[in-house]
Amino acid sequence: MWNRKELKEQARSVFKAGYWRVVLVCLAAAIITGEYGATLWAFDAQNPAELESSVLRNTISTVQRTNADILEDLLLLITDRQAPSPEPVPVPAPEEVDGVQVIKANSRGVLAALFNNITYSGSIALGVVDSFSQMLFQGKVGRGFVTLAAALISFLWWFFVKNLLVVGERRFLMEKLAYPETGARRALLTVRVGKIWNTAQIMFMRSFYLALWFFTIVGGFIKSYSYMLVPFILAENPAVSRKAAFSLSRTMMRGNKWRAFILDLSFLPWHLLNFCTLGFLNVFYVNPYRTAVEAALYRALREKALADGIPYADQLNDGCLFGEDETLRYPEEQFPLPDKQRRKWIKSDFRRDYSGWSLILIFFTFAVVGWVWEVILGLSAEGFVNRGVFHGPWLPIYGVGGTLVLLVLKRVRNHPVATFFLTVLLCGAIEYGTGWFLELATGTRWWDYSGYFLNLNGYICAEGLLVFGLGGVAAVYVFAPMLDDLYGRIPFKWKSFICCLLVALFISDMAYSRFFPNTGKGITDYHYVVEGLLPQLSSVPRL
Repeated sequence: MWNRKELKEQARSVFKAGYWRVVLVCLAAAIITGEYGATLWAFDAQNPAELESSVLRNTISTVQRTNADILEDLLLLITDRQAPSPEPVPVPAPEEVDGVQVIKANSRGVLAALFNNITYSGSIALGVVDSFSQMLFQGKVGRGFVTLAAALISFLWWFFVKNLLVVGERRFLMEKLAYPETGARRALLTVRVGKIWNTAQIMFMRSFYLALWFFTIVGGFIKSYSYMLVPFILAENPAVSRKAAFSLSRTMMRGNKWRAFILDLSFLPWHLLNFCTLGFLNVFYVNPYRTAVEAALYRALREKALADGIPYADQLNDGCLFGEDETLRYPEEQFPLPDKQRRKWIKSDFRRDYSGWSLILIFFTFAVVGWVWEVILGLSAEGFVNRGVFHGPWLPIYGVGGTLVLLVLKRVRNHPVATFFLTVLLCGAIEYGTGWFLELATGTRWWDYSGYFLNLNGYICAEGLLVFGLGGVAAVYVFAPMLDDLYGRIPFKWKSFICCLLVALFISDMAYSRFFPNTGKGITDYHYVVEGLLPQLSSVPRL
């Protein structure tokens, strides 16, 4: 027979090794799934999709609301303005003041539109659909269709992402009780074994049953405890059948629902103390502590279920889950379900070394592709414009960035995520340095990201860095190996001739552009001042 003191002692053990790992996993669950209703008091919210077993979470509010709703109410109180309509936020046009384009902050670019629409509508899904509607259809798509599409995206997000992360968090904490060095990736076990659909549909039925039971008020409260172990059972055996999962949870909780309710009430002092810390206590201690207590409860009830031989007890088949040996990590090779065979997406030899001739040709390929990309982006607004400082059909910044990614980041090619972030840093430094040097040397800007979301002095912005990061990953793992194979088929004498010719043309263009740089409309007339910074008008360079 379990007792609260023992469960809480076991739960506190998860913090002894890897405290920050536990906090970050549970914080991700709080942010992505909305699982914890009071992570920060200013964003206090109940998620309609997640009807959790805690009576405190079921009785905080009878009105289910989103984080964005609460945030919007706070902004209304602060600014004392009227609530906006659910229509997409219009894109403000620049105004000319003293010959300079004056724009509003966060008024340009895809990320700015996305940010504005999300904060304006109070819904991530609705903001995403509004942004795509504005980009692709100039906002002409009917509002009903946009709302329906947003609702569909929200449902799919909840069905496939939130539910799986709720189960994954349980898996992580259950392993952490027995294995101190459990890694955060264990929260993705369901995905690794290919049981996404089974887990998602059982969690959906759990929420559906609870929603029906809550029409009876008292029935919903009781059933929230009857079904509270379903996520834990799925975390142990993602292949369990729906009938077995619900039967096991009901049987294991029989005679334990009232005691589980008292266990929830024992956290009331923590909730009161959390309120005094503006919710930060929840983030750094209470959320993982409370869920770890539930994991310890599951372990106690699981042992009794196996000892009693209840129906479907054979489905609790992970014999190593709560192992008592001295192993620090869960023995993954002994998990009853094998990892799903991963498809090999990258088939090229991306670890190769590139010859000098190939690097020259790759440099010019990236420079020309970048030039074409910039021209296409400007066609709809300005027509054909030869972008960049040089007069030839190339933008060296793309070539330099691409080749440096291949050379400088060679040691991290085996890690695509690290390659992405380091590419963002490297290309961001190149773009910022180039823009700053050009303006310092000539007094002219060839690009200006003022008004873009998260821009730095107009030289770089989050949107551009994201494109560079994705482009760098594509270059390292796909395009550079493909181009190297292609250029390897060219006879050496022709390859050397082409490289020498391109280098000669490039040096000639560079020398000519040093005295007669490429300027004009659509090239160097991008001088913006963000509204509120009008005193800086005198420092804006004039052509």
